Amino acid sequence: MNRFSKLRKLFFWAHLAIGLGAGLVIFLMAGSGLLLSFERQITERLDTYKIHVSPESQRLSISELHGKSSPLTRNPARLAY
Repeated sequence: MNRFSKLRKLFFWAHLAIGLGAGLVIFLMAGSGLLLSFERQITERLDTYKIHVSPESQRLSISELHGKSSPLTRNPARLAY
């Protein structure tokens, strides 16, 4: 092999390696963009165990919640919400 063919072979393999690396990066970015664009549909499909329940009554205020929970606890130190 002469010097020109060795240099040509080196450029070929360098071009191939850089091209495959860049192609892999572009493929990963396209795949993640595809997943992000269908995120809502994918989440709805995977979260089949969730049940949506409409509330039957009004929400209780903090004082009403505290009044209902006080008999259940012996000596509450504080109320965190």
